Amino acid sequence: ASTLRTGAPMDPIAQGGAMAIDPEQFYAMRGISTEGAANQQLVDLLRPVREFCGRFSRNEDAPDIDAALAVVPTLNALDSALRASDASATTDELVHTGYGYLVEAASKIARIPELDAASELGILVQRFLDDGVTAHWPAEGADDEHYDGGWSSLPGRIEAVEGLFSLFANPSFDAQHILANLRILAQDRLPVVRFQVAWKLLLLCERAPEAMWELIESMAADPNYRIRVEVIAKLDRCARALPNRALALIAKMLDEAATARGKSEEVTTNCIACLTCYYLWRDDPTAKASVERIVEGMPATAQDAGRVFPTLRNALQYVEPANPERALRTRERAAKLFNAITGKAVPVMRELIEKRLRREEPTQEERAKFDDLERLLVTCSTELYFASGAFQELRHGLPSVLTTPEQRELYPALAPSWDLLAEIGSPNVVHHLVQTLEMFVPIDPTRVFLMIGKSVLAGRLWSYHFEDQAVELVVRIIRTYIAEHRSIFEKTPDCLRVLRELLDLFITAGWPAARIVAYRVDEIFR
Repeated sequence: ASTLRTGAPMDPIAQGGAMAIDPEQFYAMRGISTEGAANQQLVDLLRPVREFCGRFSRNEDAPDIDAALAVVPTLNALDSALRASDASATTDELVHTGYGYLVEAASKIARIPELDAASELGILVQRFLDDGVTAHWPAEGADDEHYDGGWSSLPGRIEAVEGLFSLFANPSFDAQHILANLRILAQDRLPVVRFQVAWKLLLLCERAPEAMWELIESMAADPNYRIRVEVIAKLDRCARALPNRALALIAKMLDEAATARGKSEEVTTNCIACLTCYYLWRDDPTAKASVERIVEGMPATAQDAGRVFPTLRNALQYVEPANPERALRTRERAAKLFNAITGKAVPVMRELIEKRLRREEPTQEERAKFDDLERLLVTCSTELYFASGAFQELRHGLPSVLTTPEQRELYPALAPSWDLLAEIGSPNVVHHLVQTLEMFVPIDPTRVFLMIGKSVLAGRLWSYHFEDQAVELVVRIIRTYIAEHRSIFEKTPDCLRVLRELLDLFITAGWPAARIVAYRVDEIFR
């Protein structure tokens, strides 16, 4: 070991890097033949063009005008060779690749801010990008049913989109000519190409706002779900300045979401998230009407109602120190929406539970309705647990504590929902609800204890009392009440009754911890 230490360098040296792939390998990997003198000539002419494109591969890197002018002779030589190529002596795929790299090189040069449309370079770039609209690559790819975003292809129409948007930002180029090309690409047969247009749509806003809206409205009905999701993201930003037009289109996309191929539920989720955001934060009437229609449609729309909660959670705990009044209005709207959802869901769920208790056989439709509503109410309880601040990682195993005025405000704001959720005994609903209510014990010990008891006793139908986490939580709460709020059992007979029912429930389930607490209760009230 000492010999190795003596012979080895004191500091390890890491070496590595990327090597340019050999052209023959590059084309062979893509099944493109380079055999024959004519093909080799194209490979040699392609080499410096590919090297130029590689130097400026990142979007933030643009060549300067000198670098662009230096590569022009090479581009012209490759262009001339491609146009003069003999179809019998050259490989079609290699010719298509050559044209594709001319398009990619033009897309890099198009980024140069000082590029002049009237110059020879500007005319050349425009011509190559015009040709790129009908370029061969990508020749194949995921169809509307399976495209999920991203791209990987030899250069062609994708690079044409990039270059045309760069030219559009240059006022010396003809906007209408470029828009005509973008309209063609927005209707491309492959979603991977159309996605590039959707991704950059907002770049049209300054020079051609109406053309931007025309393309947005067209692509809002694109067959592929991923393109629609991208359009929703752009509309979300447009809605900040033009809410009426943008949100009306999002509402329409929500109604037509099922027609998207692929993951149509992603379109629904994104539409609902956007509309919920503009309703809760801005009280926008279009967004409000769409969200209220979802709530009123329950239980048929229970799945859609569940999609409002990621946004709703943020709104319930929203704080804005610079504008506390606006933040308060946002939290009030969020609480109102939460109460509306539970107010529609729980009565229907109550009827379905009562039917099961009567041992009546549910129909297939009722089973589906029960499952959807249970998932929704579990979401309600879970999101409330996090939105209220009851999840406190550093207090694992201890009661959560109130730390902000907004937490105290939440308890009365959601008053209708506490009692409603306490009727549903699904274990995930009960556990998160009881964890959340435990935090509010100091505010209203009597009512909170009765709601905790109601919720845990409702869980008997789902055997919640057999869960070890259940007994740990309930016993902890009872011990807290005995230590700090013993008087409620003396003054409120209902609280004492609920206490005994809870202890009997967990003792019957065989939990020693519940029996120990029961002995303590007997000693206190003896």
